[in-house]
Amino acid sequence: MNTLLYGIGNSLRGDDGLGEAFLENCTLPFDKYFQFQLNIEDAELFSKYDRIIVVDAIKNIKTPFIFEKLGPQYDNSFTTHSLKPQSVLALTEKLYNKKPQLYLLGIYANQFEMNKGISPAASEGLKKALLFMNNFITQEQKGHYRN
Repeated sequence: MNTLLYGIGNSLRGDDGLGEAFLENCTLPFDKYFQFQLNIEDAELFSKYDRIIVVDAIKNIKTPFIFEKLGPQYDNSFTTHSLKPQSVLALTEKLYNKKPQLYLLGIYANQFEMNKGISPAASEGLKKALLFMNNFITQEQKGHYRN
């Protein structure tokens, strides 16, 4: 399956750099792409893959990370500054008639101050998310996981 790991964030803002850190530490043989935020132009990029896994720092979760499948959802906001992955997927379907699988791998984050580096709690979540993703892909390749 043609897979893209899409990291989001800003490594100068503490835990917000988790998307980039995940890509740097992930050894899976997938294409990797990093941006500060999602853009409407990413619909074209999404259209080239069977599966996209968006990796981002997430506040207000009670676990080290979350992993969930997302569906298309149009966003009626007036700005693209906080564009959701679901909105990019909806554009991908509408503009390119492609329906890739979309997942969010959200890693716990609680510190977003400038130049502070990744917090210990977020580092622990990063380690667990990397291990989970390796196990998830291994199980999928063995046929134990079907979506």
